[in-house]
Amino acid sequence: MSCAMFCSAVLASLVLVGTADAACHSEKAAFLERHNGTYGYSMPDFDSFVRHELGGRLGSDAYLDYAAAGVYTSTQIEELAADLQKTFYGNPHSFSTSAMQSSEAVEAARKQVLDFLGASAADYEVVFTRSCTDSLRLVADLFPWTAGTSEFRYLLQNHNSVLGIRDVARNYGAAASSTSEGEVAA
Repeated sequence: MSCAMFCSAVLASLVLVGTADAACHSEKAAFLERHNGTYGYSMPDFDSFVRHELGGRLGSDAYLDYAAAGVYTSTQIEELAADLQKTFYGNPHSFSTSAMQSSEAVEAARKQVLDFLGASAADYEVVFTRSCTDSLRLVADLFPWTAGTSEFRYLLQNHNSVLGIRDVARNYGAAASSTSEGEVAA
């Protein structure tokens, strides 16, 4: 998470907590001045967005764990509920109408991901997993490690699941070592 994103999250949480502390307001004003009056994905009124989309569920809590779980917005909940009320999704591994609707929705989501990345379905496959950890484990297990040839390099400060790839690589006889951000940039 970049410093600006972290500050956005902190400032958003301050809005939700509802503090009247003068020092807090002063720090926020200084932050906004440094960032041309906007923060939070360049929204001119991020505070209102946070209050409307998250505030009711958060109450007075501050949520800062954006790395592990995306925060779902009120708009997402409303649109999903409306979709679920009009469409019956069934087991995508079956041949019923509801199963076909599920399969079509999954394929549409895959296409959206490919389009967003500017990638072709002829060259890439989109695989949905339940978490980043599951995705990383899948990559680690399916990578064609070659003993004595393959090398896994990783930043020392990293997500625990990225560090877990190190053990998988070593189990296949591959080398694994940490590197610095400076080495990566060079």
